Amino acid sequence: TRRNELEQHLKDSVQTHLDMAHVRIRELETRQEQVCVGGRFLWKISNYTQLCQQSATRKEKEKLCSPPFYTGEYGYKLRAEAFLNGLGQGKGSHLSLYVVILKGDHDAILQWPFKQKVDFVLVDQDNEPNNRQNKVWRLQCDRNSDYFQRPNKMKSLGFGCPKFVSLETLATRNYIKDNTIFIRIDVEPFDPFA
Repeated sequence: TRRNELEQHLKDSVQTHLDMAHVRIRELETRQEQVCVGGRFLWKISNYTQLCQQSATRKEKEKLCSPPFYTGEYGYKLRAEAFLNGLGQGKGSHLSLYVVILKGDHDAILQWPFKQKVDFVLVDQDNEPNNRQNKVWRLQCDRNSDYFQRPNKMKSLGFGCPKFVSLETLATRNYIKDNTIFIRIDVEPFDPFA
């Protein structure tokens, strides 16, 4: 009957649209996981003053997380974490920065433990590039610890620098401009096919 045909058409149509929406959501999720060019990821933290004030007034650790990113087309999946009012040794006096290794699509073909060089860079936003004095910190530690092993959960523990830059230094030069800071994470590229 015509009514049954119409009901079946509506049912099929709804399922088709749901399937298309699911595919689109997955595409957007995949696009959100950025791929670094040359192992370089730039993280923009806007509303710095407000976020810093909020984190200073809360009792629990206030952590900002970057979007997940891959260190290359077939690279490691990482995420940066910032504690604007410090963590551990840097609490109340420094910006603390960490990187977390996340479970990624290419883990089976990557080298473990993770041994790539990692630099944190606070970008000086001076209008004249030749006058910029970026603050750089290179990860130096025992790479055989659990922090650098292949993650068997969704993420591993973070590694980084509790005293990346003092809040006093951060307020100088042009590290904060238009209430925004930029943190660059440089990761030595790794080619699993080399």
